[in-house]
Amino acid sequence: MRAVAVAAVMVPVGAALLGAAADPQGGLWYYNDSGMDTIHKSTTGAGVTIAVLDTPLNPNAPDLAGLDITSAGACATKDGGPALPSTGTDVSAQHATGMISLIIGTGAGVPGQPGVKGVAPGAKVHHYSTVMNQDADACHFADTVLDGSSTLMDAIHDGARIVSMSFGSAAPTSQVPVEDIPAALASGTILVAATPNHADAAPQAPGAFNGVVSVAPIGPDGSRTDFASSSPHLGVLAPGEQILTPVANDNWTRYGLAEGSSHAAAYTSAALALVWSAFPKATPNQILQSLAINTGAADHPLTHDAEHGYGIVNVRHMLEHDPTQYPDVNPFLWDDPGEFGPTKAEVLAAAGTPTGPATSSPDPSPTSSATTPADGTPGTSSTPSHLLGLGAVMLVLVAVVVLVVVLLVRRRSGAVPGRAS
Repeated sequence: MRAVAVAAVMVPVGAALLGAAADPQGGLWYYNDSGMDTIHKSTTGAGVTIAVLDTPLNPNAPDLAGLDITSAGACATKDGGPALPSTGTDVSAQHATGMISLIIGTGAGVPGQPGVKGVAPGAKVHHYSTVMNQDADACHFADTVLDGSSTLMDAIHDGARIVSMSFGSAAPTSQVPVEDIPAALASGTILVAATPNHADAAPQAPGAFNGVVSVAPIGPDGSRTDFASSSPHLGVLAPGEQILTPVANDNWTRYGLAEGSSHAAAYTSAALALVWSAFPKATPNQILQSLAINTGAADHPLTHDAEHGYGIVNVRHMLEHDPTQYPDVNPFLWDDPGEFGPTKAEVLAAAGTPTGPATSSPDPSPTSSATTPADGTPGTSSTPSHLLGLGAVMLVLVAVVVLVVVLLVRRRSGAVPGRAS
């Protein structure tokens, strides 16, 4: 059974254990098909801190043992009593352990079983225990923040450059209040979140917040899963089905397969860390531009639709293009903020960006369309739209130069501009 978000209760979106692995790659297709071994020769995510807001964590699970993971924050008990620990060894720790293993796991595994290989093994992870696991009554959501500040802002103050949130809620909560989104984005932090695991489900916070990258899952065949949700504000697609994950039962000595947008969000967060580590001078918005522009396997116009977002995350393609060439504008910030907000004006104001008509930045969001190339993958042809604008400017400059040359030639020959000579 997949976890789902209901009412105002926040639960993980995904990580439902499946039966015996049918995937011939043993749940590691997300790693192998992305060419991660080759990618890690040039970038591992070093120098980038990812904050993971999730359930309690087992830092001694096979693929995390020995890694330097900072675990902060804690959940309060239902009666408002002492905070529960942020780490654990029972099923309440299974979700976060799986997500963090997907991000930085060593792949050590257990005797006779390969482990989870991290997409960004060189990144630094800060873990915050703020979410109730689907199988354990671990947290009281109304009281998860004990010091009066949101967990999101705590993570940013602790140095997170990317915040990965593999959960959803039908209403904003104290962990991620909508009021903090403008400040979070203005701080230079990239926010990534899961989408509901039901094809007909409405968007949920924090993935539905304006400016946040919401991620829906694909399977090993590269297609949207049958439980992937859609939305006019969907960000991208990423691996989220038949993913290898550690199992808490039997003292963490076995693995299973899992599915859900939780994995897609964690994968995307790690992918962004790889690119940012390779291009440390890029701004957060330029990294996001690269994410949106370089989906799929080849260059293509910037397109967006409700089922595919900007397309499938492709780390190799992103690494082929220097993101500092892109506009410093968040392509996941929409003119229409949707039900949850915040407004685009609120986000830009927090960043100190003028919003008046004379100085406003061009809208980075393309007109939503169902444009799909023949191979069925959104965005696999033509030239990125940001380059088309540059080409138009160059044509104007060339025309000016030609005109000047013509005038000089005619002046020297005695001809009068505008008359036949």
